Parts: sequence; C-alpha cells; structure tokens
Amino acid sequence: MEDDSFNWEASVTTRKRYEKYNTSINDKYAKYYRPDMNLHGDAGSLHIGMPAEWETPTTELMDAAEEAGLGIKLDLNDGHGFGLAACVATSTPDSRRSTAASAFVASVPDNLTILSDTLVTKVLFDGVRAIGVQTEQTTCKRAHHHQRSRAHRLC
Repeated sequence: MEDDSFNWEASVTTRKRYEKYNTSINDKYAKYYRPDMNLHGDAGSLHIGMPAEWETPTTELMDAAEEAGLGIKLDLNDGHGFGLAACVATSTPDSRRSTAASAFVASVPDNLTILSDTLVTKVLFDGVRAIGVQTEQTTCKRAHHHQRSRAHRLC
C-alpha cells in the first residue's frame, strides 16, 4: 500500500497519541508480558492494559508455544511477526471497559450527533459537501433527515 498514513511509523505515532497504557502486571505473568513503551502512549484517553488475573489456559498455551519453538512475544504490537502473545485489553486499571465513547466522546461537542443502531440510507450533499444523512428507522419504517450547519464527519 502506498498510503504512508498506514505505515509502521504512523501506527506507532497514533498509538502514542491515543493510548493510556498501564504496564502494571501481576508478577506471576511477567514472563509473558513486557510492552515496549517506546511504541506505546501513556497519556492518551484510551485505557490499555492487562487484567489482574488471566484465564487459566493462557499461560499454559504460551508455555506450549515456547516449548514448540514458536516463542513468546512480550508485546503484541512490537512490529515483529512471530510468537504467541497475550492480548491486551481496552480497560482501566480497575477493570472497567474503555470504549470509543468513554475515551473520545466524554463531552460531546455541540456539532456532533451520534445515531446508534441506525441505518443510514442516503448521505445528503450540497454540491460536494456532505450536509446530513437520511436514515431509516427499522422499527417504524419512516425516513428521517438529520442536517447540521457545521462540518460533518461521516463514519
């Protein structure tokens, strides 16, 4: 892919900007997990980290991977391809789930409308500028129009 916004350096820059990486871990799991903080952020709004207790088969599987010669990756996102890694979770140190909403939309700007569980049937344009969306609510089959006077980001 020729788009530099998807290269390794851009990926690291994005992680550093958005992550609030918690590196604390129970000592009994230290053999399996040690993130390279040169590749992660610690001041962003998306909480990342490991649970205090892991599921029982996790360490057994990682030990088996090591014995089989596959190896253990201490950081899932270190950019190197081989080995079995424990997968970090998007959760706070007290095990609360960190979501896109809690991380990025704690205070909703007045020019943002969030429509969940909504089917967008049409993007409304004024020339080449998107000015709103038409939705179909599946429960009542009525069309609704949502238009804003400010900038839009459609995802």
